Amino acid sequence: MNITDFCRIWLKAPMSNPYDWSSVNETSFFYLGWNSPENLDFKNRMVNVCASTDEAVAKSATQQLVSKMARERTKLFEATKNSKAIYYVLRVKQNPESDSNWSITAKPRPMSKETVVLKIDNLNFHDNGSVSADIIDRIAAKDIN
Repeated sequence: MNITDFCRIWLKAPMSNPYDWSSVNETSFFYLGWNSPENLDFKNRMVNVCASTDEAVAKSATQQLVSKMARERTKLFEATKNSKAIYYVLRVKQNPESDSNWSITAKPRPMSKETVVLKIDNLNFHDNGSVSADIIDRIAAKDIN
């Protein structure tokens, strides 16, 4: 299942644009990220939701990508300000080489009802552009709604 259908069917939060990194419904905001071990710390229940601008530039991100990151951070900030429940959808890449070279477009594997979603809270918006959060719960996507 592609991400657009996944958000519409399983999360009940249709995407307004298939290139967005987030979707929203009346009560929840879903941030679409990557299942990368270096971003997850289950022992301390922490997750790095957004990379810093410096990290993106160091990994060859285009200016267009850096701008998109800023727009998505703003959406995330607005969702927290509006007291929405925040979820981080962990997608898996088909091309892991895009982890170290962000000029390569990452391609997700198909989504399924078994996809893991993290409920997160206490988001910290850092000066360098990164965003970290506490992991509240780990949920199978089929159990979201």
